[in-house]
This record gives sequence, C-alpha cells and structure tokens, in this order.
Amino acid sequence: MSRAVCRGYAEALRQRARADGQAMGRGVCADHLTAVGGFLRAYRVAHEGRYPATLAALNAYLEQQHGPAGVLFRAPTDADKERRISYGYRMPRPEDPEGAPVVWSYFYAGRGVELVKAGDGLRAIDRPFGKAQVDSLFAVGLRALESDSLAAAILAFKGLTYVAPSYGPGHTKLGYACLKAGQVARAEAVFLKALQVDRRQAEAHNGLGLIYAQRPMGLQWAIEAFQEALKWNPKYAEARYHIAEIRLKLKQYDARGDAEKAIALDPAYAPAYRLIGDWWDEMQDDYETAILWYVRYMAMRPDDVEARLRLGKLYLKARDFERVTKMLMDYAQGHAEEVHILPILAQACLEMKRLDWAQAFYARYLNGVDARERALYEDIRPVVYPEEVAEYEGAVRSGQGEAFLRRFWARRDPDLITPVNERLLEHYRRVWYARTNFSARKKPWDRRGEVYVRFGEPDHRSRSDMVNFQQGLAVQRVKEAMAQELYGKDADIGTYIGPVYPIKGPRQYDLSFIVQQRMAAIGAEMMRGQQAQQGQGGAQSPSGQPNASEEFNFSGVGVEGNFSSRATAQQGTELVPWECWVYTKIGGGFEITFTDELQNGNYDYAPQVLDARVPPERLLKFNWYAPERVFARASMVAPDFYTPKIDAPPLKFYYDLADFRGMEGRSALEVYYGIPRVIGRYLPEQDSTRMVVDRQVALLNLETGAAFRAQRELVFEGAGDLTRQPGAFIPDVARLEVPPGKYRLEVSAKDRLSGRMGTYRQDVGIPPYGKGALRLSGLVLAWQVGEGREGDKFTRHGLRVVPLPTRTFRKGQNIFVYYEVYNLKPDSTGVTRHSVEYTLRAEGGGILSKAFPGFVGKRPEVAVSQTQAGTQEAEYRYIELDLQGLSPGKGALTVTVRDLNSGQAASRELAFTMAE
Repeated sequence: MSRAVCRGYAEALRQRARADGQAMGRGVCADHLTAVGGFLRAYRVAHEGRYPATLAALNAYLEQQHGPAGVLFRAPTDADKERRISYGYRMPRPEDPEGAPVVWSYFYAGRGVELVKAGDGLRAIDRPFGKAQVDSLFAVGLRALESDSLAAAILAFKGLTYVAPSYGPGHTKLGYACLKAGQVARAEAVFLKALQVDRRQAEAHNGLGLIYAQRPMGLQWAIEAFQEALKWNPKYAEARYHIAEIRLKLKQYDARGDAEKAIALDPAYAPAYRLIGDWWDEMQDDYETAILWYVRYMAMRPDDVEARLRLGKLYLKARDFERVTKMLMDYAQGHAEEVHILPILAQACLEMKRLDWAQAFYARYLNGVDARERALYEDIRPVVYPEEVAEYEGAVRSGQGEAFLRRFWARRDPDLITPVNERLLEHYRRVWYARTNFSARKKPWDRRGEVYVRFGEPDHRSRSDMVNFQQGLAVQRVKEAMAQELYGKDADIGTYIGPVYPIKGPRQYDLSFIVQQRMAAIGAEMMRGQQAQQGQGGAQSPSGQPNASEEFNFSGVGVEGNFSSRATAQQGTELVPWECWVYTKIGGGFEITFTDELQNGNYDYAPQVLDARVPPERLLKFNWYAPERVFARASMVAPDFYTPKIDAPPLKFYYDLADFRGMEGRSALEVYYGIPRVIGRYLPEQDSTRMVVDRQVALLNLETGAAFRAQRELVFEGAGDLTRQPGAFIPDVARLEVPPGKYRLEVSAKDRLSGRMGTYRQDVGIPPYGKGALRLSGLVLAWQVGEGREGDKFTRHGLRVVPLPTRTFRKGQNIFVYYEVYNLKPDSTGVTRHSVEYTLRAEGGGILSKAFPGFVGKRPEVAVSQTQAGTQEAEYRYIELDLQGLSPGKGALTVTVRDLNSGQAASRELAFTMAE
C-alpha cells in the first residue's frame, strides 16, 4: 500500500477511536444520570415531595446517607479536573412539558445525554442535538447569566460549545459569563475562539474591547475593538457607548458626541444618559445639566444605588441640599445596608444647619463600615503636630486613646454652644472627600488627599484638563509673589492660568504653564500665539537644534536645557496631567502643584527641578518652592486649618464673668450679658421697642473634654424708641455649676429679629471653693445693688445685684462691687473675724481719696481697710464707691480679705473704665 493510503487508514482509525471514546463516555454519563434520577426520587420522598435546589445539595444528602458518591456527578470527558459536579441541573416543576431536561451532560459534539421528564418519572436519553436543543440550552444559559448565577451560566454555555462547536453565540456568551465571573484570561481566549468560528460577531469584538479597557495601556486597543464591533453591527449602541466611556476617561471632549450617538441608536440605552451626565460634571463643571441627565437615567434605572449616590454628590456640588435630603432620606431609612449614602446626607444636613442629623448620619456610617475604613476617619495624625502624634500614640498604649481623642476634638470645636462638634464633622467630610475623589490609584488617597484632609478646600483650583481662569485678587497676589521669587525680572505681569512652579513634560520641565495670559484678551491672544508658533516652528539655531544659550534665562522661545519655554493654554495639553491648588489664608498664602507623572491617575507633588544648567541660586529658590517642601512648611505653621462658616451678620454685645462657690463641691461661673438696646426693633404703631435674643454659654474642660452649656431666651419690650440710646444695654445673667479646672468659655448671642449673631471665646480658670482654705469669690461690678426679690435672676443672698458688663462708668456715677467670702474660721467662742482692704488705682489721675470717706489728698493709689466680725463661715458683701473725683481713664480695684483667726488671706482684682 502507498504511504498516502496508510496515512488515510491511520486517520480513519483515530476518528473511529474518538467516536468509540465519545460513545463510551455518553454511555457512562447515561448510567450516571439514571442513578441520579433514582436518588432524586429518594430525596423527594425524604423531603415531603421537594426536590433539591442544586446537585450539590443532592450530593450532600447522599454523602450523609450512604457516604461519598465518588465520580457519580462527573462526566468522564470533563477537562476541568477540579470540578466536582460536571452536570447541569434545573429543579423539576409540575408545569414542565414531557421531555424537559432535568439533568444533562453536554460534553459531546452534536449529541447530548439528558435526564428528562417522562410521565411521573425521569429517564436518561442520548439524542442528537438539533437547533431546538441548541436554542433551549442557550436560553438556559442566558437566564443564568442575567440572574448572576455565573457558575450555572458558564456550565450551560460551556456545554453548548461542546455540543455545538460551530455555534458562535455560544462561545461569545461563555466569554461574557467568564468575564463577569472575573476569569479575564479565560474570557479573552473564549472571545478569540468565537471570532475564529465567526469573525462577524459584534458581541465578541465588544467583549474583547471590555477586556482591553481594563489594561493600563489597552485603551486604544479597546477603542479599535469597539469600532470593529460597529463595523459588523452599525446599530450596536453598547459598543458606541463604550467608545464614549473610554474617551471620557481620557478627558476627550468628543465623548459626549459618542454617547449621543448611542442614544440615537437606542433611546432606551440607559448607561449613555448617565455618561452624558458625567461629561457635563467632569468636563464642564455644569452640575445642573449633569443632574438633568442623571434624573433621566434614574427614571430608567431607579434601583441603581451607585447612580443614586452619584446624583446625591451632584446635588451637593450644586449646593441643592434640600434635594439631597428629599432624594436620599427615605431611601436611606428603607435601605439600612446602603451606608455609603449616609455621608452625602450628613453633608447636606450640615449645610442646612441640621447639625444633630449630620452627626447621626456620620455615626451610622462609621458604625456600618469595616474597621479599616473607620480607622481612616478616626486617625488624627494627618491633622496634628509631630509632638501630638507621639502624645496620642502614648495615650493609645496606656489605654487612654479615646479620652485623648475626646479632648483633642473638643479643643478644636468652633462652636461650644452646640453639642455637635462642627470641626469633627468637617474632618469626616474631608476624609470622605479624599476617599471619594483621590483614591482611584493609591490607597487610602494620593498626595491630593493628604493636603485636602489637612487644609480642606483650596481657595483656587485649576487642572490641566479644566483650566480655571477665574482668580480672586488674593489668589493672584500669591501667584505673582511666587513668580517674582522664582523668575525675577522674567516674571511678566499678568495672570498665571496654570502652575507657577515649573512642571515636567514628556521630555522636559515646562516654564509656560507657568505662564501667564492676560485675562481680558486671553482667547484671541492664545489663538494668535498658537498660529504664530505653528508657522515659525520655534526659534532654531543654525544647526537646526533648539537655541541653547550659555546663560540660563526664561524669556526665549524654544527649549533651554531641560526646560521648555512659556506656551499658550492649548500647548499645555502636551504636558503631564497636573492640578494646581492655592491657599491664601495659611502662612501668607502658597501654591501646591500635583502631577501625574506616569499618567495613571496617581497624583504626587510636582518633582523638584534638577538641571545642571540652572544657576545654583535659582535652583535653591526652585527647591524652596517645591510643592512637597511648601506643604511641609505649611503643616508646621498650621497642621489643622479650619475656618467655620458664619452666615449671619455680626452682633456686638458686652459680657463679664465672676465665679462663686457652687453646690456639692462644684464652682459656679456667672456670665453677665449686656445686650445693646440699639439692636432692638422699634414698633411705631405700638410706640415700643422689642428685643428677642437667644443667649448661650458653654464651658469646655480642657483636661477632660467635658462640656457644660446653658441657654435661654431674652425677651424685652419697653415703651418708646429705645434704639436711639447708644451705650444703653439690657442686662442678663447665665449661671453654670462645674467642677473647678481650666476651661474654654464661649459666650454667644443671636438676635432673632435681625438674624445677627455674635460669639466670644476665652480661656478661664475656675478655682475650687471647697472647705478649708479661705476663699474670695470673683468681683461683680454693678451699677445697682438693692434689696433682693424672690425669683429674680439678679438676686443673690438677699441682695439684688444688677451687673455692669461693660465695666464702664460715666463721670459722676457711683459704682458697686459685690463679692463673697468663704471658709472663715471661727475662734473658740464661735466668732469669725476678718479684715477687708480695698485698694483703688487710677491711670487717668484725679482725687481717689474721695472714693473712701475720711481720706483726703491726691494720690495715685488709695487703700482702706475694714474689720468685720460675725458667726457665719461665709459673708456676702458689697461696697459703693464714689468716683466723682476720678479723671476719665482706666482704673482697678483690688479687694484683699484676711482671716484674723487663721491668718490666711485671699485677694481678687477688678479693672474698670471711667468715661466722660
């Protein structure tokens, strides 16, 4: 026989062997399925007529009843040796038609082994696979894929590729199931196989595009794959959408046009509406238009939680806080598991002054996230001095970490009046913002997040793909001062539209985006400059190389060493991506520039200038202004910068303080208000003046972090127009009993009628008044002291003391000073004896002796002493001083008490002013 005949005979034997092997495999599968049918019936009997939900459940039942089932659930030709169950399964239903498959094995080309419904039972069959069977199996796989039953989908489509290897859609859908399951490499191989079967399959090209789009350098390949999909199916809206998606990622302006084409192909294709919303947000900063597109998307996909979250962020950007709460409040209450919505609600509530709600939403959020995420919000290291870090870590080691944090944030609370710490809520907002916007390529955030958490929102932002031409005067001054330092005479007067600090391009540093264009004519000038450069090609030396001078300068066109010259905004597109932030209120103002050197979304501080051609003195200036060093210096000046928002116009009022003995070992602090009458509202029809003021007092213990508050409404109505009495005021008093210690005091008053608000803050020490040592209370300067009235807020121990919080008297007006003495020691007969010395000093001069009867002469300081006896350990006294002889100016009164029985002494001083 010839060699050709022998080869043909050998091939026929191999085909016969493969056919015999497949026949044997189908026979084994038929035996398996027959046995499985029997076990399904047994399971149903044991479980009140119910079938198992999966073959895995049946296998578990068999192992429990009879031990391991061995290879009963594996097909002999299944190439996946790790898979324990090869066969597909669908739970039988009463409405199933005769012959409906229950268990199947699809590992053989053109044939399928199935366990099908047969009367009241099940039987195994081995039958050819025709179009009806292919369509049926394809539908099973689609249902599994759409319901995210990925293992079942992969099994169904994999079987389909066995029984119908030339059916392209089977391969394509298997690729999508693998891709959705995260099996990217396998999905790519399957899509390529699908295209080998039929290269006209648009869905397979689309799948390859999805895979390429996930790779760092694969975006262009992805676009080509999507375009190939459109070549074979010009009406394929999804492929057109994915092109738009990539172009938006690349910050290409025509992304919107591709998305609009996708909608034209399929008006019901919802993702394109969302992408156009993203385009208006990211490319135009037009939040209102972006919201309109997102609303249209949400009408089509109301259950998309991620889009709902995104829409909430857009409402925040648009400062439409009411719509944030309307959209998310009910949803958050009905979907407790969706904790990522809560920070958006918290920020909206904070802006709407619903501080307690904001605090509650943040608390729910932090309780709902994992410990690692929560730790980012609780970590104070990004906002403290280095020495505070060591103190905090020591507190944590000693088990006092929570107490340290409580004190730390309490000291930074900008409004002690409210129980909510606005500074802490702002910290949460900054951390959330950094996690949301600056963590795509680096966890927990890149350098932008580091700066943002510490300093908050910059006063000015600009970026390479969205240059911000609007600059306030303070921003311009910061940039111009920096430019003068860096470039000297070469720093032209103008507006710097990009970073002042030189940034590195693909082959050089750029000194032009550093460069300025005058705002008034920026469009025309930039266009003319671009056309001129295109026509000239840059200044060249005779050799055709860029003209490099021996001396480094910044004014030439072309390239100087490793630095490029100044360019227009259009030319800036050749640079690495950058962001430029300016803060005007920290350390005199500074600029920080971030660059994405690898163009992968990870922004770092712009690198320092390193170039041998730069003169050393100029290089020192560049390094001084290097963004990383600028941030380090600013952090030393202000490791935690926060300026609270004050929307109300200011209200000026007076207040004074005095401390006394409280109850049960506590001390009492009294705050005396003086609310100017001029803020009242005159009502002509009633000929009266009305005033309604909310006044609040808060004390923060600087050692423990405990806070104490008192608030009350002051309502006053008087006859006539009292607003024409400058200097006149309405007195009031607030009292807090607290443990002695060091405190931060905040005194606040808000006029309800005008909306004006004033707040004062100071640190105070409140002494102890316990038993033992002689104690003298604070001195109360009063303009009136008389007989006390029951229930009167100014009455103390039978005396009505009306305070004078201005501490200012007019010439000819007497003053009263009230004080209390505690812990006087009685002698053996039960009598207490003490002396009180009053010392009066005046800077303005005058006859001080007239203040005390019996003294004559003119002297800068007068002292008088009185001796008192009694039977009580406490005395409540006041003195009236006649200051008619005093010249206008500042004065001071010192009261000194000496216990004649114990020899102890206590002294307090009070300053005042005598006006004309």
